[in-house]
Amino acid sequence: MLATGLAPVFSLCVLSLHRVRRRNGFHLSRRGCGLKAAGTVVSLGVPSLVAEVSSGVVIIVFNTIILGIHGNVGVAAYGVIANLSLVATAVYTGIAQGSQPLFSRAYGQGDVPGLKRTLFYGITAVGIVSAALYAGVFLFAGEITAVFNSEGSGALQSLAVPGLKLYFLAVFLSALTFCRPCISQQQKKPPGTDYLCGQGLVVIIPMAFFLSSVWGMNGVWLSYPVTEALVFAAAAFMLASRRRERPSRAASGETRS
Repeated sequence: MLATGLAPVFSLCVLSLHRVRRRNGFHLSRRGCGLKAAGTVVSLGVPSLVAEVSSGVVIIVFNTIILGIHGNVGVAAYGVIANLSLVATAVYTGIAQGSQPLFSRAYGQGDVPGLKRTLFYGITAVGIVSAALYAGVFLFAGEITAVFNSEGSGALQSLAVPGLKLYFLAVFLSALTFCRPCISQQQKKPPGTDYLCGQGLVVIIPMAFFLSSVWGMNGVWLSYPVTEALVFAAAAFMLASRRRERPSRAASGETRS
């Protein structure tokens, strides 16, 4: 608990060095202040807020479902998966936040090739990390579970090992979820709260109840990758629809002129 409390303090101390050394180019200004500016800042941060809140709700729902299927042993197995998932989330968050300044600089300079290049590097990075992560989980699921299974429970091993292999099928698509808001935020375009909310709450919760009733624990593990696949497909469809609309709008504008 002490480490958890001190972590943000150390972070603030490190970040404060930029100001202490007078290398900080940011300062308070009355220009641009007001309700409109505050609304823009809030709207850009809402998707991240929804993602954080939904993750907590999903954990509660998963624990409730698993408790009814396999009791405390099942909840312990989910604890193994959830802890490893937090590590993967931290890696993806690091990649996304590290790419933010690059996106911001390219967008501010109007450097479209730079934006595309940074996007390519970001997708390549998360793809490589996702492949390495899933390969590690798939090959060493037993060893990973044994680290958390100090009592050597066979029941815990039998639940967590296949659970890791099924649950982490989602890493290839969930990685893109972390990069997408960063790109939109640099362009002052909220990535769509409905996208993140649909992924975190509207889709995954009923999917967890449905699949668990059909396949038991395997259904619980599969609910996450299935949700990622459905939401990704929906987002890709909406993006394709918008791209088709742009040429038609441009053509109608030329016709009017």
